[in-house]
Formats: sequence, C-alpha cells, structure tokens
Amino acid sequence: MSILTKVFVLVALLAAIPAWAETPPSVWSVHDVGTEAWGNESTSPEPEPMVGRPSDEELIQLLRRPVLETLAGVEYVRLDDQNFKREVLENDTHVMVLFYSDDPATPGKNNSRGMAALAFALKRIYPQYKLGVYQASATDSLPSEELRRLAALYQIQMVPSLEFYRYFSYEHVVDKLNFGLDNGIIWNQDLLYQVDRYSRVLMPRQLDNVWE
Repeated sequence: MSILTKVFVLVALLAAIPAWAETPPSVWSVHDVGTEAWGNESTSPEPEPMVGRPSDEELIQLLRRPVLETLAGVEYVRLDDQNFKREVLENDTHVMVLFYSDDPATPGKNNSRGMAALAFALKRIYPQYKLGVYQASATDSLPSEELRRLAALYQIQMVPSLEFYRYFSYEHVVDKLNFGLDNGIIWNQDLLYQVDRYSRVLMPRQLDNVWE
C-alpha cells in the first residue's frame, strides 16, 4: 500500500468517529439535602435564601454570647427531668431540644454557645417548631457521671447536643430522629455551614417522610 493510500485510509477512519465521542461527559453533582442529582453543575439551581435566617454577622456575634442571652430572642421552653416527657414526647408538633452546659459569667466562646446560636437560627427560620432547652450544668463542663445519666435517659452522646423529635400526626406519636448534632460548634464557618445544612434538612415536607 502506497503512502498516499495510507493517508487516505487514515483520514477516512478519523471522519468515521461519531461526534459524541468528542463531547466531554457532563459533570454531575449531588445536592446537600437528599440524594437527587440535579444535573450539570453549571445549571444546578441555587438554594433559595431561608426566610427568617439571621445574617452571618449576627450569628457570628452569638458565638460569644451566653446561651440564655442568645435564646432570649426566640420562644422556648425550659426542660428538666420532670417535664421532658410532657413537653417533648407528648406534644403535637416537631421539637428541637438543646442540651447544654454554660456559665454565663465566663467570657468568650464555648461549644454550647455555638449550639445555642444554631438553635436560635433554626427557631427563627421555623417558628412553628417547638424549642426546648435542657440545662445540664451551670458550669462550662459536665461531670462524666451526669453525662452517663443523661445519655441513658435521653439517648444523647454528648453535651452540648441539639436533638430533633418528629411528631407523626396520623399516629399521634413522637420519635427521636437520628441526625442530631452532638460535637458542639465553636468556629465561625462551622456555625454558618450547620445553619444552612439543618435549615434544609428540617424543611417540613422532609420531616413528613420517614427518616431512618
């Protein structure tokens, strides 16, 4: 076969390659909430801003504010061992419960204050949800024996902890969901991330589904 013939054959083979082979594959991404793939990243819808969400600046300021001073801006119920069942497990709405330990006289940040800022933001976004607050200790630390007692009573892992209880209207029962946050919050970006994350996880239409 001559060189000229080989060139013609090569040109013919290249021309036979389908056009789709030259097109790069789409970039797929998964939205933070749920498992739905939204399609190409360039056309993925931006999450809508949450009505009632405090500004980033306001949230960051709350990281240094005592827990009850932060929560004074929203409606909440003080919880203890005597009223927990009535206020949380026998109510007729979804409930968020903050377990915390905080000495208001101590300046600066601590993990409970960050969790209180998260609870404050979520209550502002979803005022129809009930917020309960359980003070585990009036100091910045919690004795290990008290943590074990609370863990046995309320199925929590740590203090601070923000737990979520869903009310099933058709069965008139309340169950504790398994996506509570129990590692505390102390950094600015962590707080802002958790506010945006939980504000979408807790959308009412999602809590109407079964979470496992």
